[in-house]
Amino acid sequence: ILAVFLFAAFYSWSQQYPWWTQYRNNQMALNPRFCGTKRLVDVRINYRNQWTGFEGSPKTYVLSLNSRLWKGRLGVGGLIFKDDIGPFRNLASSLTAAYHLKFHDTEISFGVQGNYLKQKFVGTDVTLRNQQDKAVNQYVTDDASAFDFSFGLVYYNDRFHLAAAANNI
Repeated sequence: ILAVFLFAAFYSWSQQYPWWTQYRNNQMALNPRFCGTKRLVDVRINYRNQWTGFEGSPKTYVLSLNSRLWKGRLGVGGLIFKDDIGPFRNLASSLTAAYHLKFHDTEISFGVQGNYLKQKFVGTDVTLRNQQDKAVNQYVTDDASAFDFSFGLVYYNDRFHLAAAANNI
């Protein structure tokens, strides 16, 4: 088992996405399994401004909407996320669907989410201390985008939840 974990460490990489720091306020952003788990239309708006007063400080905006359909068996929703950190601009959107199996006192929810992420680097927002560095061209604007998906599972009721998820696959 130790060899598997050591081998995986050499061939894996990750980055924490900013909306994960606010997952308690917006659980659907963290895991698609929570889509449609509320018994009403769930609209969430999050705003986070870190390091207020500093130029280029991180700002995060999240808007999500999800609801139950088909007598509570299906949850559908969407999410729009914008994150600005200095010269970096991230814009993400997601569509989510979840299926709910009801039991006497509990439910199991299976969720899947399709994600689109667009990242932009604005070189003119960078202040260089050493203008002689040829490796840094502050007049470059670079764009990149990607599609991925996430899925999750949750077993829950009003007293507890037990969950697992795989994000950004």
